[in-house]
Amino acid sequence: MNQEKIGKFIAECRKSKKLTQAQLSEKLGVSDRSISNWENGKCMPDLSIFNELCKELNITVNELLSGEKIKENEYQEKLEENIINVVATVEQKNKSYNKLKFILLSFISLVCLFIVIIIFSNIIYFTQKYDKENMYIEKTNNGIRFIAKNNCSIYSGNVNYVITSLNKENIIFVNVKCNINDIYQLSKKQRTEINLNSNSYRYDNIDISSLKSYKIYYTTFQLDKIYKASNKKLEKIIKNSTLIYKA
Repeated sequence: MNQEKIGKFIAECRKSKKLTQAQLSEKLGVSDRSISNWENGKCMPDLSIFNELCKELNITVNELLSGEKIKENEYQEKLEENIINVVATVEQKNKSYNKLKFILLSFISLVCLFIVIIIFSNIIYFTQKYDKENMYIEKTNNGIRFIAKNNCSIYSGNVNYVITSLNKENIIFVNVKCNINDIYQLSKKQRTEINLNSNSYRYDNIDISSLKSYKIYYTTFQLDKIYKASNKKLEKIIKNSTLIYKA
């Protein structure tokens, strides 16, 4: 359908009926701007007022869609042509709508995915491998503490420990956990070659006041499960851990 042609035809018919845009809009129950938009070819009248509009302008729906008066011998041909044009227009609008819907849903999905990644990058932690140079035990006036000075630990990395016993021997397990965001920051620091400040570290004071002797192991095993581990399991954990301090 040629919206511009239809718009001019509506304007001609309105004027021939000696109606202003305001008068026609009042009869149809629409705004002056709607009439103006039709006549300028910016949009088509709503399908629900086709019959009423045609009645006021003394034209047929077929003539409205053709944008001109139709001779009697051309009426059937124009009708068939308009039906095809209407179907094609509806299909095109549906395609445009579906395309817009797909783009919008894709955008929303990407935003949701990004939010989920941000959330999970800060709540999911991974235990770091032992770093001999930057992870160690330090004596303090109150006892000892486990220090981690690697790049990862200066962000939100967690330094943890747990105390248990095996065959009457006190065992302390320690480790450092970092989230995905920490790991990203670590690689970022390496790329920009920024050196760590000597004060940039995390630590956890270890309460050894009730211990006469003990061994400290760095492990990647989950500390919260060590409490429930059997002696056989503890032996396996020790075997796969690194002894970093003995007293």
